[in-house]
Amino acid sequence: MTGAPLAGKRILIATASNWPSTAALPRLYGRGGAHVTVLCHPAALVALSAYTNAVVPVDGALAATVSTLREHLRTHAYDWIVAGDDPLVTELLREPDRAWLRPWFPFDPEDPAAIGFATSKHAFLDIARAWELPIADYELCATPESFASAAARFGFPFVAKARTGHAGGMVHRIDDLAAARAIWDRYGGAVLAAQRFVHGRVGTIEVLWDHGVPRCFMGAYKVDCHPSDFGAASAKQPFRDPALEAIARKVGAITGYHGFGAIDIMHDDRTRAFSVLELNPRPSGGGFTLTGGIARGFYPAYRAFLDGAPFANAIDLGSRSAPVPLFPNTWYYFVELADKRRPRAWLRAAEALARAPFDDRRLVLKYLRVFAGYYAERSALGKALKNRIKRIFRLTSIRHPGAVYDLTKAGPENR
Repeated sequence: MTGAPLAGKRILIATASNWPSTAALPRLYGRGGAHVTVLCHPAALVALSAYTNAVVPVDGALAATVSTLREHLRTHAYDWIVAGDDPLVTELLREPDRAWLRPWFPFDPEDPAAIGFATSKHAFLDIARAWELPIADYELCATPESFASAAARFGFPFVAKARTGHAGGMVHRIDDLAAARAIWDRYGGAVLAAQRFVHGRVGTIEVLWDHGVPRCFMGAYKVDCHPSDFGAASAKQPFRDPALEAIARKVGAITGYHGFGAIDIMHDDRTRAFSVLELNPRPSGGGFTLTGGIARGFYPAYRAFLDGAPFANAIDLGSRSAPVPLFPNTWYYFVELADKRRPRAWLRAAEALARAPFDDRRLVLKYLRVFAGYYAERSALGKALKNRIKRIFRLTSIRHPGAVYDLTKAGPENR
């Protein structure tokens, strides 16, 4: 890359989680020449990036992150501020006085419709239907009888959604009546959304909105999700379709979104139509770095966004290419495939390592150490190797080096 299109720009990334997608952001901004400050636990992945210029330390708890961010912004100014994870966005919206959020938050922090659309799976469905955004048919079920009725209407499989959740953790595929009863009992009678299952490919539209109008966007299918069909992708396959911009524009009109966000979508195999699943009110991390998106328009669009420069048309940064393995996501999926003796697992893992951001060496080494622990605990072959090492070196355990968070458990669920 030539030049430094973001030179002189100061960006703050705040996060209370330890997601690889957030850890990719300093590199995305820093390679463009921006000065990147992160507000996070000092042992978080994002703090290890070579493109992180300064760290504002917090203890990692949500409440502490919010209070530290509030106090930090009293005395420091930035060209842009990023809330890097869904839990932090939700916690910020619990603030009794949200006036301090208004200058930089990605949508109006006091607009009930925008808040509901971005943070509640149930409110999202109601608002999307009112705005005629394409979604699969659904029912909000407050009783076991209404849930059973929805199951009968939609048939199996169908999808059950709790009101809130992230990384696919509160979204469930229901394949039979026993599973429907188990999910209803699991949530203790709380309202659940039952939604018709769409057979097709899950994807995302990553968007940079400018006061509700997309400046640039990119569509990508999610490939080989882990640990469930609704979890993180181990690879992404960029694509183009004229329908994506229309979806991005309507979501922008609903929320007035300003900044980076991502829209989860489903591409129906039978009708070839798109349906919208939810809005992720934070940057998804790495999509714009997958292909030639940076060279073809991302940095100029982002610089113009920060400068408030006028623009006429959104830039489609998508492409038509084979799936691109994501590092480190693919490696967690690799464990599952390797234990099933699938040769393509080794090819996918090797390609992901080849695409690892080795210019961010400390972060890559951390990922490799974390994965070694995960592999030793989850893989049959890994367990055998671990036991062999124990016998050889008379070790009582393999310790996770320098752990503050339990990264080995969180890893495969991160976005």
